[in-house]
Amino acid sequence: MKDTTANFKINHGVLTEYTGKAEHLILPDTITKIEKGVFHCCENIKTVEFPQYLDCIEEQAFYGCENIREVIFPQKLEYIGEGAFGYCSMLKNVVFSENISYIGKEAFLFCTSLKEIELKCVIKHLEDSIFEGCCTLETIVIPDSILSIGVDVFAGCDNLKTVYCKRGSITDYYMRFAFHDKVKVNYTGISKNTVYLKQFLK
Repeated sequence: MKDTTANFKINHGVLTEYTGKAEHLILPDTITKIEKGVFHCCENIKTVEFPQYLDCIEEQAFYGCENIREVIFPQKLEYIGEGAFGYCSMLKNVVFSENISYIGKEAFLFCTSLKEIELKCVIKHLEDSIFEGCCTLETIVIPDSILSIGVDVFAGCDNLKTVYCKRGSITDYYMRFAFHDKVKVNYTGISKNTVYLKQFLK
């Protein structure tokens, strides 16, 4: 089923309502912001094509969209709200863009099919429970822009084995001193400034 413009209620670039039932969601180019809860529990959605000028996805925008398989964020995106993709249980691949400066707490809560994450963005804080319950997550790359790490960020990520971060970064310090009894630190051949962290948090 394809959407028509009538399925989208847009007010000055802000998507405020969606009434369609598309499996392959293509958002209109005029959208720059997705309002809170617009696609909450839209179980029909399997793929999403974001508009290139989208810069904000508000709280719980795609919460409970359990059949979404992949999310590729546009380059202009800066903000991902609290719980935005929580309980998207079939979500296997997330491609983060470089301009994302904020990801809210519980943004990917219980995304139980995620295996790898590369945060190639400029966020400064890993908010509480961002990846909590991502039980199949095995590998994550954390940027050296991180200044603080919240609570339960990786709680329940029982299969997490490898974390990459820059040597001397906050993440490096955090892993060594806060979880010294649960983390094995090795240096890979990828870069002399890269830390290989095993068994991050269980």
